[in-house]
Amino acid sequence: MEFQYVSDTKWDETHVSTIHIDEICTNLVRLGHRVTLYIPSTSKAIGEKEYAIVYVPASQFITSLIFQARLLFRLLADVRKNTGGVLYVRSSSLLLHGHF
Repeated sequence: MEFQYVSDTKWDETHVSTIHIDEICTNLVRLGHRVTLYIPSTSKAIGEKEYAIVYVPASQFITSLIFQARLLFRLLADVRKNTGGVLYVRSSSLLLHGHF
């Protein structure tokens, strides 16, 4: 199964939420799933991971709002390429009601 994991969290290897996201994505891959993590481009570049990472363009100012708008277009493009799968959203503010 394919998972698209969406988080507007700024990536920081020492932050609890980042560690949690990484563990979920890694474990899903180890269970045989394909995982793509979508995070704001304001995050630090992440080293090699077992899952794909998509940096969605976002500025430091109003990061969440800009991230959500650009994320919608990126997800729509990616979903058109692949059918099925699971959209996993870390924050309820990122739910794209009525779009999926």
